Amino acid sequence: FALLPVLVIMFAMLLMNITSDMAETEFSLKRYNQFKIERRTLKGGISYFVKSGFDRKYNGQDLRRVEARVVTAYVSQVANLCQGEQLQKQRLIDASNSILMSRTDRQKYRAKADTLLQENCLEYKRLQTMGVVN
Repeated sequence: FALLPVLVIMFAMLLMNITSDMAETEFSLKRYNQFKIERRTLKGGISYFVKSGFDRKYNGQDLRRVEARVVTAYVSQVANLCQGEQLQKQRLIDASNSILMSRTDRQKYRAKADTLLQENCLEYKRLQTMGVVN
């Protein structure tokens, strides 16, 4: 019970932080709520969504700043998801090398690892090829 006031304060701070972040957000990588208008960045053609009135508020340098943040957020998201895909593939490979499994099971794991589609890793490579990622 002694921790309850501390937890309430922490929760309130977290809630205020989340709502202030949402109020300042100029874009979303996914369509939801008020972010319904789709746009694409000049660099990489990355799809993002904005609120109505975005065009009136952001142009020139401000638009380039927003698009740079879109690119950074998108690349970070894709890189993290790619890392997860690589980890999943490595786990399948490790399982295929396990001496505790039957040969048939090891072959199944290896085949699954070999055919695993790593969409985010492919997208990351595309971004690298286009010069969006160093």
